[in-house]
Amino acid sequence: MAERYPVTGRFVDWAAIVAGFVVAFVVFVLLNLLATIAGAAGNAWVIGLISFVSLLCGGWVAGYLAPANGLLHGTMVAVLMITALVLLTAIAAAGVTGVGGISGISMGATALALFIGFIIQLIGGAIGGFLGGLSAGTPVTRT
Repeated sequence: MAERYPVTGRFVDWAAIVAGFVVAFVVFVLLNLLATIAGAAGNAWVIGLISFVSLLCGGWVAGYLAPANGLLHGTMVAVLMITALVLLTAIAAAGVTGVGGISGISMGATALALFIGFIIQLIGGAIGGFLGGLSAGTPVTRT
């Protein structure tokens, strides 16, 4: 029976994930810059839409580069992006407040908003990876 994709011995293609992450991060920064110029940078819906679109693009790249597991690779891009954004936010918060984070914010509302945002980002990366895997063209067959 012919295999749809060449056997490389790798289930996870880290080069595809890193390429997708770089694309997602660049799109995220550029769209945030445009939102700042337009005066809509503080709006939570705009930030959510920017995250979704950037991870859709990054997930598509990862899925296109690793079409056998596009959905997995797109989701991994989202996980890597979420990790990077959490780390950058923590570093920024520590720099602003000195040590311990931002005071005076309701942690319940913040945690719920972050959870919903993470789910939306994961969905964006997964959809992008799935679409990238579909649009990768005719898979290589091997007999």
